[in-house]
Amino acid sequence: SYWRGRTLSFFDGQRWQSEIGPSPWAPLENQAGSFYIQESRNLDNSIRYHQNFFIRQDHPNSIFTGYRGIKLANTGDISRGSGVRPGDSYRVVSAQPRDNAQRLRNDKTVATDARFLRLPPSMAQRLRSMAARITQGSATDFQRIERIVAYLARETAYNPDVGENFSQAGESRHVEVEKFLLNQQAGDDLEYATALTLLARSAGLPSRLALGYLPGVRDPLSGAYMVRSADARTWSEVYFTTHGWVPFDSAPDAGAAPANAATGVSRIFQGAFGQNAPGALGNLRFDVPDGWLGKMGGRWWAVVGAGVGLTGLALRWWFTRWKDSPQTPLHQALRYPRPAGWSRREILKLYRQVEKLLRHRVGVARLPWQTALAYTGMVAVGHWEIQTHLNWFVRAAWWAAYSPHEPRSTLCQEGRERLSWLRKALKQNPLTGQT
Repeated sequence: SYWRGRTLSFFDGQRWQSEIGPSPWAPLENQAGSFYIQESRNLDNSIRYHQNFFIRQDHPNSIFTGYRGIKLANTGDISRGSGVRPGDSYRVVSAQPRDNAQRLRNDKTVATDARFLRLPPSMAQRLRSMAARITQGSATDFQRIERIVAYLARETAYNPDVGENFSQAGESRHVEVEKFLLNQQAGDDLEYATALTLLARSAGLPSRLALGYLPGVRDPLSGAYMVRSADARTWSEVYFTTHGWVPFDSAPDAGAAPANAATGVSRIFQGAFGQNAPGALGNLRFDVPDGWLGKMGGRWWAVVGAGVGLTGLALRWWFTRWKDSPQTPLHQALRYPRPAGWSRREILKLYRQVEKLLRHRVGVARLPWQTALAYTGMVAVGHWEIQTHLNWFVRAAWWAAYSPHEPRSTLCQEGRERLSWLRKALKQNPLTGQT
């Protein structure tokens, strides 16, 4: 999910500004330190997920939640209404969004407040004319926003290095939206989000600007996401009757790929992987050095043909294995630097061998969202002796990855002995992969 911190609806033609009105986390009621979030009321909140936030940087006007927030708990002083500060921590319960193109095509937008359709008077007529031209022939509200997203992706230029988007006071920098839309001036995510929001309003779709962060990178051992200043992002939201506020992001970002260029719906919610191997095979290029074909004479085609055939077989084998394996967006995996110290590297290597052993003997691979502890606890339910050894490996891996103290060398020897025991135990008594 995006980590959304706040939303803005007032644009004066030059800047986005705060205004009087309910914030996205405005509570319905306060019960012993827990706050219920207003905007998720009356939506499908049946499937839920939890987040724990640990704040390292001051955000005076923001409280971060994943989509779609239902409840804030253990908030401490966050209820003061001034945002989050370094050292704050809190828990959020959110509902799993079900934002896919098919459902949204059958939904309609609804203007819950006139603020979400308001346009700067000096730009209103030109924006409405542009939006009418872009969305001409659209049959549904979702198709209208689809066409606006596609237009921005196709007709504008991206520059990620424009600078800071918002001041500490919460006011945006000057937004060159007219130059961006009309004069082909490159813009960053703030220009893209502003243009998308204003064109959506011009097409009669209630929308607002959202501020927050991309997901960041996931630590595969602890399960935590590290979210940094470089992940800061602005995007647009459109309000649909049965889906609530749906994020749309038309700004390109090769590293994060947050949106599907065809629809603008957040790719994060759909787990998209990208182009499948069989389809990609047709796009392979074979660059041959000058003179090479002449030296090979009439046999060159056989060599190239064999190479294409072997490549096709390899890709087919890989795709078959990939199709049946757990999917994860590759960019979200945290890449560790090579740990200093032989003991650390050896312990982490032993833990990877444990996961490989479980994958082969139990037939259950660790899913992208599972921590090391959650995975090892799942595969050995009811086998307390095996679970004891698995817990030891998880604690040892955490020590090797995070502790400032170098693990003792005897720990590696103990790990080898425990791994040997696990191999024998799983061979004699295979687990069934209970979940």
